[in-house]
Amino acid sequence: MKTKSKRPDGIVFTNADPRYAGRLDHPQGGDVTLLMQQVREVMTVNQEMTDESSCIWLTSEQMGFPLR
Repeated sequence: MKTKSKRPDGIVFTNADPRYAGRLDHPQGGDVTLLMQQVREVMTVNQEMTDESSCIWLTSEQMGFPLR
């Protein structure tokens, strides 16, 4: 019997920090999929932390230079 279930909408985030990218054996490594509600919560927290310094890592592909 085939059942139709609603697929949750989410975004896959790829770790671009060179210390951890692709290291599935490390808690900071690998890709992470967040549901849209989780993305909204993270964005809200990030907005509240505007006074704190932070680093943003981009992959070479996100910067326009894919290595594939």
